Amino acid sequence: MAGYTEGPFKDQGGLILEGLEHLGPQPISGASAAQSSTIQTFDAFLKIVHIGNSNNFLLKQRNFMPVPHRKFIEWVEKNSSEDVKDIPGYDEVVAALRGFRSLHIRLVTSYIFTVKKEGTANLGTGGTSFMHFLKDVRDDCR
Repeated sequence: MAGYTEGPFKDQGGLILEGLEHLGPQPISGASAAQSSTIQTFDAFLKIVHIGNSNNFLLKQRNFMPVPHRKFIEWVEKNSSEDVKDIPGYDEVVAALRGFRSLHIRLVTSYIFTVKKEGTANLGTGGTSFMHFLKDVRDDCR
């Protein structure tokens, strides 16, 4: 689940795909909610700003989205207005997104953190230190 960009398989450099051997190893990321086009579109439209490692990871995960999804998010980022923050109800929408992310943290805690093996790293399926990352992107919802 950690893929080939982080974690124990990082040194392998990726997978060599049958019929595409000429491309060499393909770095394939593990599954991550950061690959959700929907959530990244919400962030783009609402002008949610992520910084540092969290932002870098979110941008990197776009490489694992379908190209039209990635291009749509980029279009929304460029074309949504800063004035969106002045629309009545904006704060409630951002609070709902924050609530969604808090629920996601609780689910991850229940299904990943509590079943991880003793002595293993606290890495999520995308290869991040997931609790720190998830809390950072949630806390950016202001």
